[in-house]
Amino acid sequence: MKKFLLLVLFFILFIPNVHAATANISVRNNRSVAVIGQVITTTVTVSSSSNLGSWEFDLKYDSTRLTLTSSSFGGTHIVDVASSGTQKSKSYTFTFIAKKSGTASIYVGSSLVYAFDETRLTVTNGSSSVKIMTQAELEASYSSNNYLKTLEVQNHTITPVFNKSTLEYFLELENGIETVVIKGTVDDSKSSLTGTGEVDLITGDNLFNIVVTAQNGNIRTYKLNISVKELDPILVSINNEEYNLVRKIEDDCPTYFVKQDLEYNDEIVDSCYNESTDFTLVLLKKDTDINYYIYNDDYKLYKELVFNRMIFYYIDKDLKVGKNFIEKEIEINGSFINAYTYKYDNNYSLFYGMNIETGEENIYLYDKLEDTIQRYFDSEIIKKDNIINKYFILLIVLSIISSILVGISVFMLIQSKKIKKNITKIKESRQKS
Repeated sequence: MKKFLLLVLFFILFIPNVHAATANISVRNNRSVAVIGQVITTTVTVSSSSNLGSWEFDLKYDSTRLTLTSSSFGGTHIVDVASSGTQKSKSYTFTFIAKKSGTASIYVGSSLVYAFDETRLTVTNGSSSVKIMTQAELEASYSSNNYLKTLEVQNHTITPVFNKSTLEYFLELENGIETVVIKGTVDDSKSSLTGTGEVDLITGDNLFNIVVTAQNGNIRTYKLNISVKELDPILVSINNEEYNLVRKIEDDCPTYFVKQDLEYNDEIVDSCYNESTDFTLVLLKKDTDINYYIYNDDYKLYKELVFNRMIFYYIDKDLKVGKNFIEKEIEINGSFINAYTYKYDNNYSLFYGMNIETGEENIYLYDKLEDTIQRYFDSEIIKKDNIINKYFILLIVLSIISSILVGISVFMLIQSKKIKKNITKIKESRQKS
């Protein structure tokens, strides 16, 4: 087949070139820089605005820096014909391995291209190059530029005026603005940027970090401080202490609660509602402490006790639990509550609470060792009481028996002394007579 193609090309050489049609043999690589050991894929394309007939070319490369590992044609000397009368291009792929630092050239050497009508085409031979480096050389060539070129907040003006060497900026906004768009561009196209785009705002202080990472991995962080003005605080008094009612709850409500609007002093504020318990929670802030409170014309701190998937609300209530329990403050899941601890085993305590999922109220027994909870009265407590009662009865019986034995011993001792005394009198009487 190759001999036939060569014969075709040989005879074509003698046909006069009467047209100034052109062809191009391009050489393109999948990478311009390669690390030693990396694979380089080169695509060579024969193309023309005329319908192609046949072509022949040699692909040359720097064999001191590249090793050819595969060719879609089977080699670097290409002799081929068009598959149809309308074909205008054909591509071939070559795979190389980079083996030595330096610039390696890949190019087309001698070439011949003929149109389908056997007209010889004027050919432009292409070439390309790949810069080959060691990993250390490549990393040393990376850009260290990690500056911003621009920084702005859409429709707002930040202070001070942007300067790529200034790392901190400020913006104050009126209350009610919930989002802004942060825009920025990098000084070097090889660096990457995070922290821009649309961001959510909360009332008060908001800090956003805009981070530029240079090509070599060096990081520069620009800080954008956005302050959203607060409305006049809604003050709440609890036990003669003032709290600030938080108008907007940013996070999700506690489990089994849903967020809803609450009309408060002619304002609409966020609250959390549970239908089973009919609890409405509001968020109150005092200094840096923020907690949920049950709102019902007054305020009670909402204390959640979580056990596996069960959630309880602690209710401070005096319990009639008998003489075997002592009122004592205990800690459960980080919360301190007033409970009643079993005096014979302080791992067991009782408290009054409500199941948030069902709204049911009960006395609950807390097992400190296993960190579990169940409705009172527990069989373990009954068992312990029974054991204690048995020991108490046994102690009473033993005390009675001991008292009887002591009484008998005393009686016998007294009788023994009387007998001895009588014997002595008899002996004395006999001696006199």
